[in-house]
Amino acid sequence: MKRNEVNRDDRVEAGEHLTLLIRSLRCAAFPAAVSVINKKIEKNMKIKNKPKRDELPEDADLCTYCQGKCCRYFALGLDEPVDWEDFEHIRWYVLHEFATVFTEDANWFLLVHTRCKNLDAQYRCADYYNRPSICRTYTTARCEYDDDWVYDKYFETPEQVQEYAEAFLGPREGDQIRSGR
Repeated sequence: MKRNEVNRDDRVEAGEHLTLLIRSLRCAAFPAAVSVINKKIEKNMKIKNKPKRDELPEDADLCTYCQGKCCRYFALGLDEPVDWEDFEHIRWYVLHEFATVFTEDANWFLLVHTRCKNLDAQYRCADYYNRPSICRTYTTARCEYDDDWVYDKYFETPEQVQEYAEAFLGPREGDQIRSGR
């Protein structure tokens, strides 16, 4: 086997670990646990030295070396919050399991941590020829192959959203703890 080749059996084993971990994990702190799970999976994978993008030939299929990052979530653009009502919507989003909100380059996104139903144990599309158009047009030119999932702002809990909103907008009227005398 060449240095950068991936053994398909190793990928199957890692995929089975991911499936078992996600099925067994049912806690409110799931988004925080996602990075822990991903690190454990990558640590347990036989693919210990995943090559960097610039170490691969220009025509290399990055998907061969990846653990299906782009198929384990989806993100939807949000309008930038400007008032308390907008932040209440964001608080509502993060009250749901597997949902977080992040900003990147001043753009806001709802991030839903969920695995595509067609992602198989080898991190390939099980229905490749019938995949949605968004998958067909997706390119690895700017994919997160090398990324470490770092965002400008990242909200996992309603308390984080509340704290940020208070810092951004100031205290909300009527939210004082003490009565006025």
